[in-house]
Amino acid sequence: MGRPPADLTGQRFGRLLAAERAGERDREGKILWVCLCECGTRSNLTVARLRGGGTQSCGCLIAEVQAERMRRDRPAFKHGYHGTPTYASWQAMKGRCLNPNDDWYSEYGGRGITVCESWAEPRGFVAFLADMGEKPPGMTLDRIDNDGNYEPGNCKWSTPAEQNQNTRTFKLTDAKILQIRNMWLAGHDRKTIREAVGISKPQVQVVIRTIEALISEAGGNRQLRGTLNPAAGDPLV
Repeated sequence: MGRPPADLTGQRFGRLLAAERAGERDREGKILWVCLCECGTRSNLTVARLRGGGTQSCGCLIAEVQAERMRRDRPAFKHGYHGTPTYASWQAMKGRCLNPNDDWYSEYGGRGITVCESWAEPRGFVAFLADMGEKPPGMTLDRIDNDGNYEPGNCKWSTPAEQNQNTRTFKLTDAKILQIRNMWLAGHDRKTIREAVGISKPQVQVVIRTIEALISEAGGNRQLRGTLNPAAGDPLV
């Protein structure tokens, strides 16, 4: 006399829950059990497949594992936008917020501005493109709240004029211009000068370009006299 059929009612096998015996058998005459997967799919499986450990879901688990393996093994997901202005804007945004070696880091990441997680991850360009759309010609990536992060709802494409109205400004006094001049002529680099004076990179560059122009006009004489006039064509004052 054979053993009675196993009762699997209520038992769990991975993501599968054995609900009840099915009203049919497989082609070999083995009893089938109706199993409910966590994803909502119903499957009819034999006791051997369930207890053997080889079947843990309706198939959704292996699909997720394969998708994760593809994500891990193919970080450079090909979306066709490499080298485009939109992709360049995304890369520049991440650089100035997340890379301490970026020239602009002190103005962004250095003062706490960051990039939302969905845009910052290695394949975050896809999410960035979905949220922002392609970069329109002649526009740049701008934040509505200049002290806020780069994230959906706080970013837009702006014209240079619109972005200039939203740019943080620093008071560029004659004393600071003189300090920049003296440090530059003494051989200090731009980063050291910017950190010492406490102004933005573009302002340092404007003053240094003016100094170099005056030196050129003086025939290479670096012994400049007086102070520079920031009102003479400097739009950042």
